Amino acid sequence: MDSPQWYSYLPQDLDIKNILNRFELWNHNNLIYIHRDCVPRLKKFYEHTVISHKRAGALNCVVTGFYPKDITVEWMVNGQPALDGISTGFLPNHDQTYQIHVTILLSDATQNYSCQIKHSSLREPMVLTWGKNRSQTFL
Repeated sequence: MDSPQWYSYLPQDLDIKNILNRFELWNHNNLIYIHRDCVPRLKKFYEHTVISHKRAGALNCVVTGFYPKDITVEWMVNGQPALDGISTGFLPNHDQTYQIHVTILLSDATQNYSCQIKHSSLREPMVLTWGKNRSQTFL
């Protein structure tokens, strides 16, 4: 293996880059650790994730650019609230608005899935229904 080197893309990082590059043995051991331990674990995790998602399938309802933060986003299955939705919680956007992602695993593709959004900026709840010919909706 080549001697690993740290790189700096910002001028203020040059001092620390030079210090870290002096620790040749430590850098070499870290590189071995990454290739021997981390990469195989990441590959195994990736394979498991891909297999799990192929088996189950998931729908993601992403709502972004809303303010104020008070919002309700929930998945409905055959018109009834799904109890197993997984939410990221509120995430800030760069422009002082918010976003939220709510995911549900598909239990049966023949069921009717819809994402219901309630927010003060909407006159009535917005309901987006997922179907075979519509996988993404942008408003």
